[in-house]
Parts: sequence; structure tokens; C-alpha cells
Amino acid sequence: MATQIESSMDDARILVAQALFEKVTHLAVGSGPVNLNTPIDTARHTLQHEIGRAVVLKKAYVIQDPTGPIVIGAKAYRESVALDENNVPQPVPTNLLYFVFRFASNEGLGAWSEYGLYGDGVTFLTRGATLRDGSQGGDDRANRDVTLGGAYTGAASQTITLTVLTGGGTGVAVLGWAADGATGSGSATVNFGVPITLPQSGLTVALSGGVDGVLSQGDQWIIQATRGPQSTTYAAGGVYDPVTNPAGQVRTNGRLVRLDQVAPPDVKGNAVLDVELVHPVLNDAP
Repeated sequence: MATQIESSMDDARILVAQALFEKVTHLAVGSGPVNLNTPIDTARHTLQHEIGRAVVLKKAYVIQDPTGPIVIGAKAYRESVALDENNVPQPVPTNLLYFVFRFASNEGLGAWSEYGLYGDGVTFLTRGATLRDGSQGGDDRANRDVTLGGAYTGAASQTITLTVLTGGGTGVAVLGWAADGATGSGSATVNFGVPITLPQSGLTVALSGGVDGVLSQGDQWIIQATRGPQSTTYAAGGVYDPVTNPAGQVRTNGRLVRLDQVAPPDVKGNAVLDVELVHPVLNDAP
């Protein structure tokens, strides 16, 4: 009976490990306060102060092997593989998952006191600009009668509010803008269909006057301009840029698979760093 129970537990570990193996996509690092005498709050799904996140570079199933090439702390591992009928190595699932994450030299700088292993639905903001309606008394609507042109090139994210300062038709109406970033404030006379350049943004805005052919004084539209990940290497997986966008660029955290704390913290300097870790599934720490 004991053998059957142990076998069932092994099967369960492998099934859970296979599910997590496919889902884990990112490692997040943070500089939040750590108290090793206090248990980690497992209900928390975010780091206390995340400063960087990198997409997985490599993943593999591993087994412990004193002579293995993968050395983490005091333990050594090797990849779990078997030869198929063509003598090609194929992965053999185990409950020990090996991950490698690479942080570029300018990413995640600072003291790393907390680590979070994430997957299953992590999404990121990307460089770009979106237009939405603010308050309108007239018939002009965003992305129909008011349209954006160009591509956002700002050095940081910003919100730009467009306001009709003077109502009227083409050549009479005046559009103003005010931003909480580099675009600043200004105004221009509106000629329907002719793009107006918004300074230091790479964006233009064009107005058509809508069905009635006039703009109503006080009408507003909002542009949310977002600076995307700095490194093109991580653009698909996302990366923080805490200098110019301290709020980070993760839109959806995804599932927190593992949370660790370190004291004293590790320190990441201005160099490329590969982070290796082995995650045990339904087992004591390896």
C-alpha cells in the first residue's frame, strides 16, 4: 500500500510539474523590505517593490547528480533526458524544474531582496499611444472624427489632454493641448483634415469636424502615450525601466508560482546577469 501511495504522489508531482513547466515565463526581482523571521505572505501576488522582470531564457527538467554540470548553491544537477528511437535526447519530466533568466546590463539595477517566479498570463504595456473621448458637447468622437497619426517617440510616458479652446469650423476652431510630460502645452488653429503636430511626441492629431462640420468649445479628448520596454531583446516579454517609468510596465502580473526573500540582498550592477534556479514541485526544497 505504501508503494502505491508513493507512486501516486510521484505521478501527481510530475503532472503538476509539467503544467508549471509550460506556464512559467518570467522572473521578477525586487528591493522590498525583508524579515526572514516572518513567514512570506503566500496570499500576496506581487513583490513589495519590483524593479525588474525578465523573460525565461532556458527551461529544463533536471535531477540531482553530484557530478552534474548545473551547480546551484551546494547542490548539482543534470538535465533529465532519454534517447528516443533515433538516438535523439528527449526531455523526461521530473518534479525539479530548472530555469535561466537573463537581465541585460542596464536592467534590474540595485539590491535584490525578493524574487518572484511568474507565468500564466503576464502581459506588458508597449510603446504606443491611444486616443479616447473626454467630455463632449458636440458630435466629434475619438478614432472617428479625431484621429492620431505618427508613432510615439517620447522618452517617457505621458498623458496629453486635447481641448477645443475656440469652437467653429475649419480655419476658425482652435485646439489646445496640455501634457504632464515633455509635450507641454500649446495650441493651433484647426484646418479639417490637416494633421497638427504635438511637440516632442512623434504624434499628430487630425480633426474632421464630424457630421455638423464644426468643433464645440470645451470638447476634450485624451491621449495616453506609453513608453515601451527599453530593451528590444525583452520587448516581447517585457522589462522594467525604473528610471523613466518608475511604475513599471507590467499590465497583468500573471500567476505567482514561487516567492523567495534574501537577506542580505544580492546586488545587481551594470553587467549582464544570468539567474539560474531550480524549483521543486510538491516537495521539500532540493
